Amino acid sequence: MKKKEVQKRHSKELRELVVEEYLTTEKTARELGEYYGVNPSLVFVWVSLHRKAERMAVEPTKSVIFTSEPQTEEATMKRELTPEEMRDRISELEKALAHEQMKVVVLDKMVEIIERDYKIPVRKKYGAKQSTK
Repeated sequence: MKKKEVQKRHSKELRELVVEEYLTTEKTARELGEYYGVNPSLVFVWVSLHRKAERMAVEPTKSVIFTSEPQTEEATMKRELTPEEMRDRISELEKALAHEQMKVVVLDKMVEIIERDYKIPVRKKYGAKQSTK
């Protein structure tokens, strides 16, 4: 019978150190995991969360809570935002939304051009019968 593994909470400092080392050195997640005593897949999760926070152009602690467990609403609502922080966050989200809307327009135009110039049907035709193989 296997022992149930206890899930460890790693300090924010350790997570940031591992992510920084992963991004700035040639060390693999496996090497860092062995050295710091963490699961290598967790290194990838932390790096992914760090990159997501960078893309959001905010501090990682404001948009992403580094934990090894899935985020819950309760965990993300631990800290109340000030009205100024809320305005900043709304502004950031509006910019991100505008950027995504622009991407949709550009991609839609690209599909239109491909279909017109190359006569390749790209869009899914709803209601079409699917082949049975």
